[in-house]
Amino acid sequence: MQQPNEAHEPYTHVEQQLRDAMVEGGPAMLALADTLLERLGVVESLLTQNVEAMERRIGMLRAAYASTDEPYERESQQLRDALAALWLQVPCDPKKKSRKFPHGEIGVRAKAMRLEIVNAADAVLWAEDNASVPDLVKETIVRKPVSKNFAAYFKRTGDVPAGCVYHESTEQFFAKAQA
Repeated sequence: MQQPNEAHEPYTHVEQQLRDAMVEGGPAMLALADTLLERLGVVESLLTQNVEAMERRIGMLRAAYASTDEPYERESQQLRDALAALWLQVPCDPKKKSRKFPHGEIGVRAKAMRLEIVNAADAVLWAEDNASVPDLVKETIVRKPVSKNFAAYFKRTGDVPAGCVYHESTEQFFAKAQA
């Protein structure tokens, strides 16, 4: 990682150099502009080197932690799978969606149905062919479908437009340990 060094010293008083060059006029201003551009190139190159060094270090840290986290992630999934199996067997009021324990809570959450746009180009073409349904496509520099408007159309009509996939509502198991 690059640290500020003596090369920064002449440029710590840019405002004064700019005032002096403006007083002197034309050639001095042009020379200062070129000098500042040269220094800007050096400084931006140093910044780029620092960012690249930081990204390399972050990548090394992620790789190091990934190898140590993998057994914990595997065990966490095994524990969640076992808790999900227990949830199915634990006697419980059928009206309740969760059960608290001294060390946490298990249960199921309702996951609402949804319409997912999986192919934006097909959805936009479908919307153009069905012009009687307004506001399905948002006009910007790039044309893209408006998900909430497609969902509203689906709820009104039950039709799944081209480029979309319907996902049934489901219940999703959860396990939340006390910290």
